[in-house]
Amino acid sequence: MPTAKDVLLQLARGLEHIHKKGLVHRDLKPENVLIWVDPNTQKVLMKWADFGLSKRVNEKGSYSMQSGVKGTLDYSAPEILKLLEKEDTSTSTDGTTSPNTRGNIKSDVFAEGLVFGYFLLGGVHLFYSGSRYHIQSNIIEKEPPNLPKIQFKDIRTLIQKMLEKDPHKRITSSDVTQELQEIEMSINNSIFAEDTYPSLEEVEILLQKEMDINSVDEKGLTPLLHLALPKKNEGDNLVEIFRLLITKGANVHCETENKMNALHLLCEHYKNENFIDLVKLLIEKGINVNCEKKRWNAFNWLCKMYPHNNLLELVKVFIASGIKTTTDGMLFSSYVIITKKKI
Repeated sequence: MPTAKDVLLQLARGLEHIHKKGLVHRDLKPENVLIWVDPNTQKVLMKWADFGLSKRVNEKGSYSMQSGVKGTLDYSAPEILKLLEKEDTSTSTDGTTSPNTRGNIKSDVFAEGLVFGYFLLGGVHLFYSGSRYHIQSNIIEKEPPNLPKIQFKDIRTLIQKMLEKDPHKRITSSDVTQELQEIEMSINNSIFAEDTYPSLEEVEILLQKEMDINSVDEKGLTPLLHLALPKKNEGDNLVEIFRLLITKGANVHCETENKMNALHLLCEHYKNENFIDLVKLLIEKGINVNCEKKRWNAFNWLCKMYPHNNLLELVKVFIASGIKTTTDGMLFSSYVIITKKKI
């Protein structure tokens, strides 16, 4: 399954697409989320289904409700539920409403917020307060009692905007998509933007927020690649950070636009004596030790840049991994090792 934030973003993009096509869905609920697996990539995609109640909207996003209230009431916006309470002359005896009664496309956004909450709370309705018979009255009259139980503050804030009682003040489906994208970017940038290595605790917090550990920033770098670049601090915990990210699914085979992988970058930049543990970890996870930049592989950069006395141990690890020894830089690397008196 995708991460929680990816699920929300896929659904948000789906509703935004529906609305841009000039349609209101009118029956968004958990049962109408279709989970589809791409047979070619095995990627799981979330889609909105069941358009039996959908209608065209005008340029202002409104539509006629002369045929009456439709949809699943526990997943309806308050303005929709209030129509059921009206007992004036605007409601006819046959269950239809006045020709002047119009719905708003933003009712879908409210329903989508309810679906988001249901998903994040593991099947609990945001407005459930002990009895399902109170859900509809709670939607009309109260704030969602279960919203504080959602773990992610930024997502809670977004859903609160989606559940605005006044549809004219409620955000649009495009706003939802945009805010989710900004939330994802802010999470990823918390690793990308820093010029120091994060602590293990900071990485664990990011993972709890379900950051996309294989996302690519504007420079074409994943978190793993970005951590392989030079930083101001020592990076004593970098082995543990790499192990944690890889355990959570970070792709060790990712490369920069110049075809350099994390091992290549680390050999060029990383100077900590614990590097041998990091090298062993990456080799164990199957990283390409022969990734080259201008016919220099990681071994060449290691021999040129690494300053510590355990260089020979690192050389042995590389040779045991099957590193190529015929690159243009190999003679130079051998010369460096000899002149450094490491063998």
